[in-house]
Amino acid sequence: MAGEVREVEGCGADGSSFPMRMSVSEVNCDGQHLFTAILRDITKEKEDAARLIAANQVIKLERSKLQALLDSTVEGFIVINSVGLIESFNKSAIKIFGYTPDEIVGCNVSVLMNNKIARRHNRYLKRYITKGEGGSVVGHAREVTAKKKNGQEFQILLSI
Repeated sequence: MAGEVREVEGCGADGSSFPMRMSVSEVNCDGQHLFTAILRDITKEKEDAARLIAANQVIKLERSKLQALLDSTVEGFIVINSVGLIESFNKSAIKIFGYTPDEIVGCNVSVLMNNKIARRHNRYLKRYITKGEGGSVVGHAREVTAKKKNGQEFQILLSI
């Protein structure tokens, strides 16, 4: 028991039980074995952990609903984060570009662009995120050149 940290059940003055973390240390003092125990109420930690687990379950459920919605469309949908990394790639995008989700999720979206546009994309994205500049592309559809996994370039109608 000495040197270990354990979770135990504590008993309050009112008789209620609560979770505690206990660590026990042993000290040899003039031939006597002395033990010290440090006890800490971890009720709040347990409650916070339970709330976090519940929130994560809600997020997973909402994310799976969103993915199901995106997968039901015929248009290719690609979700990126603020630095341009692909977070989601729907089934139509898989067919259009030839990548599997395992291959493309986590990659920079610029891999789907021709080299001319790809070289400038991260700079445009950073400027839009930090300064709000370059928002003329948001809310408007335009024709651009995209690039498939096999390197073939083709025209797409891009809407952001």
